[in-house]
Amino acid sequence: MTFPLRRGDRRATAALALAGLVTALALALVSSPESSIGGNGLYAFAQLSNRGPLPVCTTDCATKSTTWAFIHVVNANQLSTDTGAFSRATLKNSYVVSSVDMRVFVDGVQYGGTTTFLPPPNIQPDFLLNYAGHWPATVTCGGNPPPCGVVGNPAVLPTEAAIPFYTGWVHAAGEPNGGYVFRFTVHGTLNGTPVDVDAVTPKVEMTA
Repeated sequence: MTFPLRRGDRRATAALALAGLVTALALALVSSPESSIGGNGLYAFAQLSNRGPLPVCTTDCATKSTTWAFIHVVNANQLSTDTGAFSRATLKNSYVVSSVDMRVFVDGVQYGGTTTFLPPPNIQPDFLLNYAGHWPATVTCGGNPPPCGVVGNPAVLPTEAAIPFYTGWVHAAGEPNGGYVFRFTVHGTLNGTPVDVDAVTPKVEMTA
């Protein structure tokens, strides 16, 4: 189940530092002429903050029984000189994210259905309103600033490696034990054309 992580989790902090390192490596991949990225110039991968094993949540669940999945998207498309006053979501070759689907597999068999996460301002599922801050947002001004408070969809700029969304899972009582894999499909548009990119986490063992 998705679960909001409490502050003070040192493993999560270390994992975030690692995620920053991987993002830097992804940026190097973008700038490399030998890099192999799909024909649409987009690539996605996912990392886990806690590789486990994760015991069933009893006490100290945030440290021992929780993992966070960070979905990275690399946009290897070219920058444009036609920038003007465009926002992140309207800049040429930006990948504008509309939603993220998550499916969970235990020992290769899908567990439960598909969970779809929507970014602000229409955050879904609505019981995860605290997840609004897990998305980067495109903010523009509806009138004369300040403030600028018009929230639009997140976007990954050309030549950028970014984390459009991250979500957590706690191994709760009643869930099966075994090897869990989280599969994500990021839905979005590239210059107005719908494009999906997939990311799969490494396997994490859930135990009694």
